[in-house]
Amino acid sequence: MIHVSLDQTNVMFSQSYSLRLTAAPLHEIWFSTKTFFAASNRPGGNTFILSGDLVSNSGRVVKRNGELYSSVGIHVPGPDLGLDAVDILPGGEIAFSLAIGAPSDTLGPIHHGDLLSTQRGILRRNQDLLAPFGVQPPAPDVGLDAVHILESGEILFSIQSNIFSEKLGATLHRGDLLSSTGVVVRSYQQMLSRFHPVQPTNDYGLDALYVWSNGEIWFATEDDFQDQQLGAISSGDLLSDQGYIALRQAELLNAFAPTPSPPTFGLDALYVITDAIPPAAPPRLHIQGEPATHSAGLTWEGQGRVFQLVRAVIVTGPFQPVSPIQPDLSFDDLGALTNRVQSYYRLRQW
Repeated sequence: MIHVSLDQTNVMFSQSYSLRLTAAPLHEIWFSTKTFFAASNRPGGNTFILSGDLVSNSGRVVKRNGELYSSVGIHVPGPDLGLDAVDILPGGEIAFSLAIGAPSDTLGPIHHGDLLSTQRGILRRNQDLLAPFGVQPPAPDVGLDAVHILESGEILFSIQSNIFSEKLGATLHRGDLLSSTGVVVRSYQQMLSRFHPVQPTNDYGLDALYVWSNGEIWFATEDDFQDQQLGAISSGDLLSDQGYIALRQAELLNAFAPTPSPPTFGLDALYVITDAIPPAAPPRLHIQGEPATHSAGLTWEGQGRVFQLVRAVIVTGPFQPVSPIQPDLSFDDLGALTNRVQSYYRLRQW
């Protein structure tokens, strides 16, 4: 995050000017909320955004909750099982956990603390994540509230319920940042060490998590709290472990024009699309014309986490986005063959 402050030095009696600029190298922020809300930015009136939907601060739905849980063989009558945590892995794989357990047709019982994958089923059972902490007797499930998977494969996570670790001889708290290697990366006090809660001994939980390449952590707490310097901080505000508010929930949801307003829907899952990561190897793009629908069907293989197609009518450009940023490995450019002699495509990836 870049912070720039400029103040007018030759202050006049009647007025003075100051400029505050903050900027971060991000394209979109993907997240879920604790409760549903109505988005009024949709054609035809209000549309309900469910608490299990993965959405973007650009004002669109990235994945409906049903698309996520059906990928692991869950088929339930209701449309929403919640979304407690999310991370995007190479190849567009989505790692996630649900807020409610449900039976899977292929994997058996799925618990709300299990870490799941849209491509590989169950990545880790909740008990497997906690096994390195020597919890005795093994807890049936203490939930999973935040997840971030490092390049090394180490999984950083938080839990919903406190539990005692026999190995560490200490209680694991719901606000602690834990590691699948069996260590507490940050205690709940350390997560908020650069903030100034009115009640500093309280555990406010850890509900969402993203770790930047330089080690800075963006996160959200499970409970609201009052800060002595920053004022009221809600569970929907995106915080930095450096002691500042990266974005208020109203800013995250502004493009949806949500009702009611101001929004108080909380923040559960979190993923940041940024250029501040090492680039993946170039992907392979395949294009197939679809004369019947006058469309171009595009598929690709690559180790990027998310992708976006851009298109131009001449090879030198300019290239303009034709798809949203997405984790999917295909896109149909509808009508691409209609009244167009040629199209050139490029695939961006992050």
